[in-house]
Amino acid sequence: MADRKIDGIEYHVDPLPAVESIELYADILRLLGPAANRLPAIILSLQADSEGQQMMADVAALAAISDILSRVTSQEVSGLAARIVGIASIKRQSGNYEPCDLDGDFTGKIGNVVPLMKFVLEEQFRDFFTGGRPNGIIGLLMEVLQTAKSGK
Repeated sequence: MADRKIDGIEYHVDPLPAVESIELYADILRLLGPAANRLPAIILSLQADSEGQQMMADVAALAAISDILSRVTSQEVSGLAARIVGIASIKRQSGNYEPCDLDGDFTGKIGNVVPLMKFVLEEQFRDFFTGGRPNGIIGLLMEVLQTAKSGK
């Protein structure tokens, strides 16, 4: 499906089977659910150009993360991270690709975890987030926000 280098290491992502993809999407939404009320502020602030509005986005994001972490265990967060990271394959020195392992491949390289998770989720759910008209939950939310913004 797609390859990407992160910090000089090559990763590969293939599409998940449909059922696994839907289950992952649902689990992510379930985890993010406690912060859903903060999502419109984050999206609107991220579309802003001023430094003040960017600061508001940062505060909203921090509050959202706080809401999420106050309602789930550390094991749930690390389990979901390991699951997402495990979708990718890493190119070993031999040239072969093997499934990524959160502990085995990222101990001492924790800064690469979020970029890899972002890559995996972009590839798995691209049609929910991009294109002329976004689909899924994000597309619906963006339509609602645009309608509210335009007053229609």
